[in-house]
Amino acid sequence: MPVTISAFSDKMERYDEVVTLNEKEQTFEITPPFEAVYWAYDFDDLVNYYTFYSDFMSFWHEQFPNQIYDICYEDLTTNQEEETRKLLEYCDLDWDESCLNFHSNKRAVKTASALQVRKKMYQGSSEAWKKYEAHLQPLIQGLKSY
Repeated sequence: MPVTISAFSDKMERYDEVVTLNEKEQTFEITPPFEAVYWAYDFDDLVNYYTFYSDFMSFWHEQFPNQIYDICYEDLTTNQEEETRKLLEYCDLDWDESCLNFHSNKRAVKTASALQVRKKMYQGSSEAWKKYEAHLQPLIQGLKSY
């Protein structure tokens, strides 16, 4: 049986500015074990991090051709059921209605998105960066090659 790797990817379909702005907007406590996210506070570091991520994913796509599933964030937020069904089919998993009701899950969540996962799929964040566009020019210029 071939190895299958599934990954959510913020490829070009989700503007790089949105990805990095979302990291910039999240406040991280810079004490152990969170000092590893220092890059989220500096535009150059954000560009470097995104460059690493992009190169990293390209490497794995080359190593495992046609075995990594990329999903467009906008497609997922606007067509949640359709995109979730495609992902589950790719992973050879059965459909479960609870996939659409992830926000109802009562398990503990200890991530930066702990409050967000208790809400339905959010739409609209992809354009939020535009109100900060003038201030994001160093970031935008750094990401132009992507």
